[in-house]
Amino acid sequence: MLYLFKELPKHPAYRLNKHVRYFFRKITDVDNTAQFDTNNYFHSEFVTFLASGDQGTLRGHFETFFNLYKSLTVPQKKQLQKSFNDSQFIIAVISDLSFDGKSIQAISIPLSIRPATKELFSYLYKTTLGSFGQVKKHYRELYNTLDHNICPFCGIERLNPPSLRKQDYDHILIQSKYAYSSINMKNLVPMGTECNRNFKGSKDVIYNGKARVLYYSPFETSFPISITLNGSTPPKDLKTGGNWKIMIHPDNPQTRRWEEVFKIKGRYADQMLDGCFVDWLKDYKIYVKTHGLPADQTEARAQFGKLGKMLLENPLSEPNLVKGAFYNFLASYIDDAFNKAVLNFINS
Repeated sequence: MLYLFKELPKHPAYRLNKHVRYFFRKITDVDNTAQFDTNNYFHSEFVTFLASGDQGTLRGHFETFFNLYKSLTVPQKKQLQKSFNDSQFIIAVISDLSFDGKSIQAISIPLSIRPATKELFSYLYKTTLGSFGQVKKHYRELYNTLDHNICPFCGIERLNPPSLRKQDYDHILIQSKYAYSSINMKNLVPMGTECNRNFKGSKDVIYNGKARVLYYSPFETSFPISITLNGSTPPKDLKTGGNWKIMIHPDNPQTRRWEEVFKIKGRYADQMLDGCFVDWLKDYKIYVKTHGLPADQTEARAQFGKLGKMLLENPLSEPNLVKGAFYNFLASYIDDAFNKAVLNFINS
């Protein structure tokens, strides 16, 4: 949401999904007498990979799926193929409210083949994406294209340098419901650990309860996000929590869903504005000691404004998106008791 990721379509991580799509095309019309033969149903590059000594489990998953698939009725095969094909168009799925997301969910898979399908795609994600797909290398290459190494979903967390470890890859369409999209790299994006595990978690981003909602792709959509704190009340004694009224700009269906999924307002209020309140006032104290101590409340507010403006020139460095808005708000916050407390604090 805060900035775009670059796609790397020639990377092996993308080729893995292409090989699975090739397999589905080749088995479209197999009948119940067909025999599983990797040479008949896979691209030569993947045949070679499957022939390597440690790929027996993967071959077994494909063969189990194949044998159950060939026993399906013709209508079931057509329905499964359509569901699989539709699931590959991630951008269309998440951005078209008329698209019935349930048609590509696991509940659409015929019962006889559903467990095998889930096991196949789970194995492809957990194991094959790392081996054939070289996903660690993918993260390293993607990381090197970034202008910012802060999580684009929150603007708070830093993404790990590849030398430390691969960042969490989040499924935009969650794997538990949308198995067919498990290894589609348009559905997989690096994300801060907190964002992935503690906030987005297992949310179905295209449904809010039963209602179909818009979502967005970080490969396609970003907005120049800014926040304002008009109407907020900071802590009176510089220690207790404030009453923060956070407005996100622009305000549209995508940004509202982004805020819901990642709990942006709550995190900005609790982790940043309250959690960093004293530290940010200390930073302000250092700033005014360098640039001149304010003589009165009017000068103190003016210097808050200058510091906020400076930080917002680079909003994705550190948590400047929030910190800059914080200083801008205090530049216009007229409360005699609070401003006296600020002057006492910086002169202490």
